[in-house]
Amino acid sequence: MAKKRKTALGERLRRLRAQRGLTQTEAAEKVGVTLRAWQSWEHGHRRTNKGHLKLIQLLDDGTI
Repeated sequence: MAKKRKTALGERLRRLRAQRGLTQTEAAEKVGVTLRAWQSWEHGHRRTNKGHLKLIQLLDDGTI
């Protein structure tokens, strides 16, 4: 099994999701990605692109 590495973005996403009271599934749906993509971001296995970062910013702002 691959070792998980936490990233600053991953930790930020986890905290943001927890602050909003969202599950990973709910957060992924709000941003328009799969659950697997969201989990990969939180765990540092995958990077986001600029479009996804904008959506995450809107989630952070409470817009979505």
